[in-house]
Amino acid sequence: MVVLKNSKNSYGLLTIIIHWLSALLIYLLFALGIYMADLDYMSPYYQTAPEAHMGVGFLVLLMFIFRLGWHLYSKLPDSLPMPSWQELISKIVHKSFYVIIVLVCISGYLIPTAKGESLSVFGLFEIPATLTGAVYGSLNQEDFYGKVHWYLAIFVVVLSMVHAGAAFKHHFIDKDSTLKRMLGFDDKK
Repeated sequence: MVVLKNSKNSYGLLTIIIHWLSALLIYLLFALGIYMADLDYMSPYYQTAPEAHMGVGFLVLLMFIFRLGWHLYSKLPDSLPMPSWQELISKIVHKSFYVIIVLVCISGYLIPTAKGESLSVFGLFEIPATLTGAVYGSLNQEDFYGKVHWYLAIFVVVLSMVHAGAAFKHHFIDKDSTLKRMLGFDDKK
């Protein structure tokens, strides 16, 4: 039986889908960002790659907002028994993900808008530029925001690798159901 909501012992289908889809999209955005860095003006993807990157980035932000609302509605499962220091690190890592993902999205938005340009979302609608682009556009803020965006994106990817490593440690060394729960295989429904 497929359960949409989280239970006391396991993650629901919606939480699992949001988790893995977010991870997939973040890695896709990271790869596309690396690809875009080498594009020159003559490339046929010079315009389309950044537009796709911004559109998918906006989807990640929407999923993040939805995820926060969903966690208010469908509380997370109880933590598995672990030493208090591990639980503290787990909480710090998860909260860091939330903060950094929002900062990556904000800095990504500020790159085109620092030049006074709006941000197009798949050509469906545009998010207007902030006043900073019109007032300070001559100061090359887009370069600054681009660097901030890049380093935060690297941090998200590195943090996700630490997160994945911890999940594998729980699965293979501690032999608990941490990883199984996020894969939807926990038998304690």
